[in-house]
Amino acid sequence: MTIAEKPATRDGGPEKVMASGKNTIGQDKKQISRNRKSDAAGDHREVRSVLIIDDHPLIRLGVKLLINTSFPNAVTMEAGDTQEAHSYLEKADWSVILLDIVLPGRSGIEFLPELKKRLPSVPVLVFSVHTDGEYIVRSFRNGAAGYLAKEASPDELTTAIATVVGGDKYISRNLSHALATYIACEGSGDLHGDLTDRELLIFLRLANGQTISEIAAELSLSVKTISTHRRHILEKLCLRNNGELVRYALRHGVIQ
Repeated sequence: MTIAEKPATRDGGPEKVMASGKNTIGQDKKQISRNRKSDAAGDHREVRSVLIIDDHPLIRLGVKLLINTSFPNAVTMEAGDTQEAHSYLEKADWSVILLDIVLPGRSGIEFLPELKKRLPSVPVLVFSVHTDGEYIVRSFRNGAAGYLAKEASPDELTTAIATVVGGDKYISRNLSHALATYIACEGSGDLHGDLTDRELLIFLRLANGQTISEIAAELSLSVKTISTHRRHILEKLCLRNNGELVRYALRHGVIQ
């Protein structure tokens, strides 16, 4: 950005205005600094800074372009996993954080409690391809302010961001059925509610027919680690094999 001067105002002083120019990292930092001052002045609901945590560069780029179009004053930063995200958490007074569930190493669901502990006032919008009711409920329990399917339209993403920044909860319109189905089955002593966040991710993948090798590759973990988690899952659910696991998931509305 550059500074241009308008003709003198009635009090004789020149009026300085911002003219658009090439965006640089240094200018991003200046913009964040100005955002902090504006927030301190009183408007906490304007979308001023957005952190995108997703392991797909093309997804991050698309979301960033959309945010820059819908919220032209917003500064965006990106992280490809939770470890990289740590280095950005204190770099701005974030208006909102967009968080994917499946990330290399720690999942978004596992990272959520820590994220909310460090930044309790910052809304987190989970942005995922997974539409199972268990994912949605677990995300909200871990502190998410909203849950948006990645198949959502650009307009809905804009609406979701504005909604959670405004202090309300948001869930994708097309996820209401999955959530209602899960809630209807919940409360009946479902054993999968006792699974850890990591076990839940693996349980849902096994229930959807993925192999141990496929899950290991997707979560960047060893086959041995996934096999150990599978054994613990079967023990907790009192099941003997993957066939019983799939039937359990169908019976409890975890998958459809």
